[in-house]
Amino acid sequence: MEKKHIGQHISHQFNEEIEDIRNKVLVMGGLVEQQALDAIEALSSGDIELAEQVVQNDSSVNALESEIDEDCLLIIAKRQPAA
Repeated sequence: MEKKHIGQHISHQFNEEIEDIRNKVLVMGGLVEQQALDAIEALSSGDIELAEQVVQNDSSVNALESEIDEDCLLIIAKRQPAA
């Protein structure tokens, strides 16, 4: 019974970590979608300010991508089998 409780705890924690990553990926996807729409609008209308905003906002997407990568690596590292 004790092992089952521990297993559920680990599984619950893992599920929460995966859900957190999923949410971050969804946020990043939304940002990328908006960036693409803004880039198309900037190109079609010749809006230089909007184009500059797209370039500036790219750092937010890159930072979120790095955070997601790091979260994934931590999950893998915590759950790798010990020799």
